[in-house]
Amino acid sequence: MSDENSVEFSFSWLALRLLGRGLYSNPWSALSELVANGFDAGADTVYLYIDMKDKTKATVEVFDNGTGMDVDGLRLYATVGYDKRAAAQTSLDAQMKDDDGDVIEKPPATDYMGRKGIGKLAALYLSQEFFIRTKTNTSDTTWTLDAGAASNEPDGIPSLQRSEGLPPSPVLGRWEPFDTGTFVSLRNVDLRGYGEQGLKMLRARLANQFLLKARDKNESTREIKVRVDGNDDTKDSDFKRAQKRIAFGNLAYVEANFPNYADMPNQLTSEAAEVLLPAPGLLDKMYRHERSIHRFVASPDTASPEWKNIAERVDIEKSEFDGYKYELTGWLGVHASIEKDAARLNDPLFDKNRYYNPAQIRLYVRGKLASDRLLGQLGLTGTYTNYIEGEISFDFLDHDEFPDIATSNRQDYDETDGRVKLLRALLRPLVRGLVSKRQNLAKEIRKLESDRKQKAAAAGKEQFAKTLNSDLASMSELSEDTRNEIQFLAVNKIKGAVEAKTDYRIFISHSSADAAFTNFLYELLLSRGAQPNEIFYTSKPDEISQYSDPNALASVVRESIRSANTLLFYFVSHNFRASQYCMFEGGAGWVTRSVREFLMLSTTYSEIPNFLTQGESQMSLLDSTGGITLRPDLHNYIIECLLNPMISHLNRGREIEGTKEMNLFEKSEFPTQVILDRENKVKEDYFDPTIVEHWASHIGPKATEYIALRAKASRRAKAASDAE
Repeated sequence: MSDENSVEFSFSWLALRLLGRGLYSNPWSALSELVANGFDAGADTVYLYIDMKDKTKATVEVFDNGTGMDVDGLRLYATVGYDKRAAAQTSLDAQMKDDDGDVIEKPPATDYMGRKGIGKLAALYLSQEFFIRTKTNTSDTTWTLDAGAASNEPDGIPSLQRSEGLPPSPVLGRWEPFDTGTFVSLRNVDLRGYGEQGLKMLRARLANQFLLKARDKNESTREIKVRVDGNDDTKDSDFKRAQKRIAFGNLAYVEANFPNYADMPNQLTSEAAEVLLPAPGLLDKMYRHERSIHRFVASPDTASPEWKNIAERVDIEKSEFDGYKYELTGWLGVHASIEKDAARLNDPLFDKNRYYNPAQIRLYVRGKLASDRLLGQLGLTGTYTNYIEGEISFDFLDHDEFPDIATSNRQDYDETDGRVKLLRALLRPLVRGLVSKRQNLAKEIRKLESDRKQKAAAAGKEQFAKTLNSDLASMSELSEDTRNEIQFLAVNKIKGAVEAKTDYRIFISHSSADAAFTNFLYELLLSRGAQPNEIFYTSKPDEISQYSDPNALASVVRESIRSANTLLFYFVSHNFRASQYCMFEGGAGWVTRSVREFLMLSTTYSEIPNFLTQGESQMSLLDSTGGITLRPDLHNYIIECLLNPMISHLNRGREIEGTKEMNLFEKSEFPTQVILDRENKVKEDYFDPTIVEHWASHIGPKATEYIALRAKASRRAKAASDAE
């Protein structure tokens, strides 16, 4: 018998334990029930605290600022199967009747998430021992239940026993200032198997259990706040709001229906956003699509086999089932991509792991998650079905005038029920439509890729013809007729079947000690629009990739030298000759190229390895006095023999790609000395200003030091030679 110090449950110990263990499949579903109890008690904020420094004996505490319970309220709480929604409706009915017992007007529907009064058993799923402290405007009491202590009396009646107080808790001080509310403390909870990744997704999973929206315009939005104390990596300094991690920015198409506009997620009310889809065959490897959002009107799939079982019960025009109104609300979307890296380009929130799968339709009933397995129950197949995500509400599944059809674990509904069949019939056309749009988008991308490939092949063939013609023109030993015949046969033999090479690159071979000179050329190319990935260059400013994997670097060097689409440039100096790596690059270039097929700049002619010159003259960086200055002949050599050939080479790839080509530098035309004297000018006044600026930044301040180091190295080399 219950008294002021004891509140008996309406089930035996055995039934209570079996129910608690059988209702839930994971801790998060059980926790959501405890959170729902807080919201049903009128709380606008429910707090969840987890102390899992010892995962085998973790502490879980849930507290709220709801109405709390007095002793009579606790007796109702202990009544398993008590329908609080029906009781609340009965109370409202009584308030709305006149003296003769007639109903004045139909009372408003109640807004409780729970119905059967068994959500409290979630605590027993998590722990056999829990404490409850609850306070109302007139009472403040603490109670405890120890299911483990009753193992020898399974037929006994469990009861809440009044307690002196709660066990110590670091978060009790957060709850105590509330005027009313309930604090539930669960001890010795087994959370083994839930690591840092699971905890990272805890807030999102918990937030997904609810719609977390205002119940009417006068109430603030419901919130769940979470704090986890684990090891140093997972310890929270304070409670943090549980928020959904829906990657709205990755949705390509959205269908939505929100009769109350304020209920629509903010991310869907903003301007339509651009999303990127992977497209390896396009220029920048991405396809840009403008996201579209449409309002759906749910129309059932009457062609499905199961429709005939419910057709007579549905009035499509009135949206009624067995004479009662139904309404499908919420949103459905199809993702642009479900590959993590690609999806995160659109929205960093995108995640897909063992704890969170975005490919799901979450079904909410009365604001609480009823199922997240609905997508798989629609019987739809196809690649892009797995790209669907959505949150829909169908309160009709828990209509008070119909039987309760929730499954025994309270995490799904009886799939054979007519209302569930109706829901599936309403959803199938919406999902099919989204899948079809995503399929059409994929077809459009494939067409664009195919068109671009064909254009690139044609442009590649044309570029091949130009290059071949240029090579043949240099072969003076062949007659013109022979050259024309070779040109005709070679170009027509390929028939466009050879894949067009579009990856035109530049390889800069140099000693790191000469980086000032090569940086000068590299940044001049960037100033004209060259991209860093078009130039293989180990001294790129602020670049460290060349140090991260020496084996990969060597592989790239070999591939770059072998590729006919790579233009080689050598900066030759005493440092170059002293480097085995540089001499290897030079030798490899000599094997694969003729002298005319690579570019070169040297400090002096004598420092060029013989195999790279083959007797041809080359421009030297040092002037006749042994200094380094930007003189007129060097200025125009840099333009005509280095920069413009490099730009023209990269432009071949741009021509094939169909993209904007880079502008060449203009060679300076110097007036005669008489005109210069007449205008009081010097030849340097006619230099390209961009070249002058880059020279001043990279080479000017270092020229003197470079010459001094070169002279010192020369003296050391001579001394070593004399010693031999």
